[in-house]
Amino acid sequence: MEFEILVLVFGLLLVGAVALIPVFLVVSRIYPFAYANARIRAMRALLLKKEDFEDLLAKPYNEAIFTLEKKHYPTLSKFLGADFSYSSVDKALRSALIEDLGKVLSIAPEQSKPYLSAVLSQYDVEDIMTLVRSLNAKTSGDVSASNLVNVTKLFSSEFVDKADYSLESIHNELKGSGYAIILEKNMDEISKGNFLSFEIELKKAYFRRLLHHAKSVEAKAYAKKIIDGRNIGLVLKGMDPILDGGRIELLAYQGIKNGSGPAVAVLMKKHGYSVSSEDPIQIEKEFYYGILRFAEGLLSKDPLSDASLIGFIALDRAIHRNVNILLKMKSHGFSREKIKGVLSL
Repeated sequence: MEFEILVLVFGLLLVGAVALIPVFLVVSRIYPFAYANARIRAMRALLLKKEDFEDLLAKPYNEAIFTLEKKHYPTLSKFLGADFSYSSVDKALRSALIEDLGKVLSIAPEQSKPYLSAVLSQYDVEDIMTLVRSLNAKTSGDVSASNLVNVTKLFSSEFVDKADYSLESIHNELKGSGYAIILEKNMDEISKGNFLSFEIELKKAYFRRLLHHAKSVEAKAYAKKIIDGRNIGLVLKGMDPILDGGRIELLAYQGIKNGSGPAVAVLMKKHGYSVSSEDPIQIEKEFYYGILRFAEGLLSKDPLSDASLIGFIALDRAIHRNVNILLKMKSHGFSREKIKGVLSL
């Protein structure tokens, strides 16, 4: 009898365990996003809001920097040092931003990491371009590999710790990556001081990678918006667009000459962008305001998906762009009204 009871109990436990398997699978799938979303909510609380920009607009340049460190960028002084020049502040803000974005990558569920890593590899591309350009620059001594903020760990700690480097050492460091192939292909032109084709190829490779890893609707939408933003910015400056994969196809830009604001505005409206101005500066302002609203929309979506992660990165970068514009214009003595007129708020 006791044996039969034990068999019955064991059978019931086994049936219960089997019944719970779907529950465990669901929990294991959503828990990483639940944890990441909780962290994102805490990090979002530090980001600047519209009223914070109103406060910064009213303050002198140095006081605005102190306020940013005290309320929004607690690690800013770690990167800033004693130099409050705009170039120093710009570098410090970029470093603080990348540190934030690196935290998002570190807390992201494994399935989201390839895309987020691709987004953040933009800063690897920028570092590569800075290093390569500095080799031929008169001020190359001002650029150090130790200043790299290496979010996706493209560069080894041994390379970053070096006091100097060369085109060959950069190439060796990049071996095994697509960047090495691009660098090798362009070495002759780079040695002559011609960087354009190298940098265009790097940017194209970055966006191809971004589109490749964009699996969700939200990820694809953000990638396409970034591509459109780059192309629109080039066209408004009178240059040719270079990036495939946006909502606006490259062929659609044909016939737009001399940075024509009205023609660009018509094209953007045709592809679903909200634009009310034909002035190039205001067109870019409205485009990046759209990015900000897009990011806020993602943060209000399903918290158990990658929407909140992508939304936070998009929002943080949009806010960082506004902070940069504000401080740069303040450092050059522009009025509060002029600055406010170009911020995407």
